[in-house]
Amino acid sequence: KRNAGVVGECTYTDAAGPNEALPVSCISFALAERYCESKQGRLPTEAQFEFVAGGRNSQRYPWGAEDPACGDAVFARVDVVSAQANLGVQAVCSSVGVGPAARGAGLRDALSLTGGTIFDVAGNLAEWTLDAWQAFGQSCWGAGLAIDPLCESSPDAPRAVRGGGWTYIAFHSRSTAREPLAPTKLSSAVGF
Repeated sequence: KRNAGVVGECTYTDAAGPNEALPVSCISFALAERYCESKQGRLPTEAQFEFVAGGRNSQRYPWGAEDPACGDAVFARVDVVSAQANLGVQAVCSSVGVGPAARGAGLRDALSLTGGTIFDVAGNLAEWTLDAWQAFGQSCWGAGLAIDPLCESSPDAPRAVRGGGWTYIAFHSRSTAREPLAPTKLSSAVGF
């Protein structure tokens, strides 16, 4: 199903279809949260996401400090015309595909852990986190050491979205990349 007003192709559908191997996009914060709860889990906090995205070692990417090449993660996979019109850049990775890709398509975008492997934290889709958005320096980000802080706010406040995505430039693949998004906003580049 395509949602009116959403740029790009949505992978979320109400019934099984051709997108089952792709990450889930065009879903609201509430729907992403409900999905996680149905699996006896929850969305990660910003701090948890950054810990994983930094390879559990405060690195720039899950694989280290080296900036990604087109095959390393799923980013900038838009056609040249879209890139120039929307991103203002000429460098795109459409040579390896356009749009989101199946899990693990980024050759270096994986973090192996004892319990399994986490894929696509640097790219494919930017991901909803449990935190409400606050800019650095606001009350949630006070001075001193914080251990897994959680920024909470009203349900309609913007939420923090982390990680890069198929429409994003490489800079957004960094473990520290973050942006605000209205919890009801649907995007073909945001989901889980």
